[in-house]
Amino acid sequence: MKIGLIPENPLEWLVLKSGLAPTPFTDTYLTLIFARAVIAATRLGVFEALASGPLTAPEIASRCGAHPGAMRTLLNTLISMEYVGLDGERYTINPRIRKWMLQDSPSSLYDITLFRDVNWEWML
Repeated sequence: MKIGLIPENPLEWLVLKSGLAPTPFTDTYLTLIFARAVIAATRLGVFEALASGPLTAPEIASRCGAHPGAMRTLLNTLISMEYVGLDGERYTINPRIRKWMLQDSPSSLYDITLFRDVNWEWML
């Protein structure tokens, strides 16, 4: 598994290989964003909202008590992480994530993810 700048076309490959891409920036930034996105989605109830089926960003925001624009940003981050998918304007929870992130799943990481939020506060 690799997190970081992963080229998706020849130009991106060339930029990475030539040393023009700021890899230390992304190596330290992406993992922080990913962690906070999963924690926020869990705390807000995004995965729970999607458990019953596809929803639009405004529908998810309404169920979670969040700002629609901010929710769309969070959902787009979760798409990049493959935690959720997008079909038209409706978001869906990835089946492999459902197993880990839904509160009532036997394999749930829900509570430990919320505890990670506490850990985050302790580090500040």
